[in-house]
Amino acid sequence: MKWVTRSKPHVDRCSSLWLIKNFVDSEAEFAFVSRDYLWKENEIPLVLPGAELNPQMGKTTFELIVQKYEIKDEIIQQIASIIHDIEQAEESEIYNLPESMGIFIVLRGIE
Repeated sequence: MKWVTRSKPHVDRCSSLWLIKNFVDSEAEFAFVSRDYLWKENEIPLVLPGAELNPQMGKTTFELIVQKYEIKDEIIQQIASIIHDIEQAEESEIYNLPESMGIFIVLRGIE
């Protein structure tokens, strides 16, 4: 399937793309589009206005993908907790998990 998302992904979307490719759709193709892009029927929108997979109700996109596709892997659950912690820390600047800040710094360096 072709997945479309906004350009310049950060922690939640980068990790979500990895999750999709490795646990949901090994044949996934990704396109990076503008925020106002109108996706086609054969595309799955990710973090675009009106998309089902959008951070909402305190959950990250990564967590929503885990939930929607019923991914039960324990390591993925731990990663979901870290991604959630990193995302909430962008506003509060408080990390609740010891590994979150280090992972955030590494991922920011990759961008």
